[in-house]
Amino acid sequence: MRIAGKILVVALVASACTSSSLPVASAKAADAPVRGGRVVVSLLSDVTSLDPLRVSDGAQFDTAGLVTSQIYDTLAIADRKTGEILPWLATWTTTDGRTYEFDIAANAVWSDGQPVVGQDFITAMKALARSKKGFGRAVVNRIEGFPDYFQGKASTISGLHAQGKHLTMRFEAVLCAALNVPLQTPPLPTQVFGRYLSDIDLTKNTDDAPEHLAPPVSSGPFLFTGWRHGEEIVLRANSRYWKGPPLVDEIAFRNIDRTTLRAAFQNGSLDIVFGTLRDLDVATWHQFDSEKSVRVIRFPTPGYTYVGWNTRSQTVPAFQDKRIRQALAYGLDVDQVVRQIVQGEGGPTRQHMTLTSWAYTEGLNDYPYDPAKAEALIQSAGYLKGTDGIYAKDGRPLAFTLVTNDNNPVRSPLVQFAADQYRAIGVRVTPKLEQFNSLVNRLTNGDPTIEAFVLGFVSSGDPNPAPVWFSKSQSAPGVPANGVGYVNPELDKAVDDGRLGPDCSLTARKRAYDAFNRILNEDQPYNFLFWQNSFVVTSSRVRGLVPGTYVPLPDAHLWWLAPQR
Repeated sequence: MRIAGKILVVALVASACTSSSLPVASAKAADAPVRGGRVVVSLLSDVTSLDPLRVSDGAQFDTAGLVTSQIYDTLAIADRKTGEILPWLATWTTTDGRTYEFDIAANAVWSDGQPVVGQDFITAMKALARSKKGFGRAVVNRIEGFPDYFQGKASTISGLHAQGKHLTMRFEAVLCAALNVPLQTPPLPTQVFGRYLSDIDLTKNTDDAPEHLAPPVSSGPFLFTGWRHGEEIVLRANSRYWKGPPLVDEIAFRNIDRTTLRAAFQNGSLDIVFGTLRDLDVATWHQFDSEKSVRVIRFPTPGYTYVGWNTRSQTVPAFQDKRIRQALAYGLDVDQVVRQIVQGEGGPTRQHMTLTSWAYTEGLNDYPYDPAKAEALIQSAGYLKGTDGIYAKDGRPLAFTLVTNDNNPVRSPLVQFAADQYRAIGVRVTPKLEQFNSLVNRLTNGDPTIEAFVLGFVSSGDPNPAPVWFSKSQSAPGVPANGVGYVNPELDKAVDDGRLGPDCSLTARKRAYDAFNRILNEDQPYNFLFWQNSFVVTSSRVRGLVPGTYVPLPDAHLWWLAPQR
């Protein structure tokens, strides 16, 4: 299954993801790029701010990020196929893996004509430091002087220096994931946001700046035009865009009722919708396959769905034994989950690294469905099956509550499916649904009453797993960020080898992450289950849009509309 699944995915990605370039015109004049027109993109959830620092780390997968990424360019981009970080608004060099020298494109200007300069990036970093919203970037704290500036102990970020279009970024030590900072933090126009910040007054910040509701200038391909809240955000082409003026005149991001998406394509009021199985159920996505007026593009979402076992649980001490965790992996038929619940829109995975990433590890144990092996492992851990068909040890039955968030078309049925399958191997499971924010808050605070849970993970950019798996990455005192209390010094070493070097070559980092993946695959603190497809559906008129796993809606300046016939 792993080999066939990967061949299928590689074929899909190869056909859907190509390098950024102008669309190649065929012999037909109708296929040559033309200028003009408006592209309408559906928003599947509401937007509250156009602050580019407030979107999630996977900005292109955040609803607001779809909009802000057209207004604010970043210094770096992720390769849409592999996630490798590549130059965009700037190029860079480093000689020691600690100090990076960036040169911003000479022709990069804000839409008001002022040049995009290194100070604009420093403005963005200071805005991050002063923000009271609680968002940030995992690697930023390792910039030399950033923690001191954040705490008000210094009036500058000593590791950042700008001179015109040249920017120097220095980290406390070698950091192989350093390029996540310029990937995820776009420069902010100092002429707009600088007045909200103070190097001395820690209370001043850009969080509530009115310009986040109506950005006055742009470094990206499009300019903000207007916003009818809850209805539509309109952007117009930026004639000063450093990559060249966009081919279309406008992009409108429109709130469209999910039940009317197909009709909107049919009547010509919608051109693009992007989403996942979290946004629309499988049946809705499948409806588009039969619609002749649209094109459906599938590609793997850079993440996975998993079951987390609380290895510190006092009510289920069995989770401390990796034989039990392995047994639960063998006792759940992931292939059937993919067929029945995901309906083929995904595939099994057994590791943290994304299927298409350069850091993906081949040859791991797939834990194929094997109830007999599952029970043998349970028995080897000292459990005996009772007359009720449930295994027990020392008078304690092998039983737990499995919780996930409600209103999720994949996870909600998954916990019931798991309960049924685990019952067949002598394990009693009580499925439970609760509100997403409540579950996440309880996990973040290390609630010991959570025994097992189903959630998902989405990555972006560099595959550095430290924010989740390094034992000192904590969301609360003493609570590892993986949510299951898993700590392993050997895993920490593999994580450090991959992020701290000193050799930051992809070859060396791949070797470290292979070791990392093998440890998790053996220990099974998570039962890594499956990846899911993302979808881009476009009207037949849309050209030049070539999405990929890491960038679903790239190169909007190259989109164009074929003339109607």
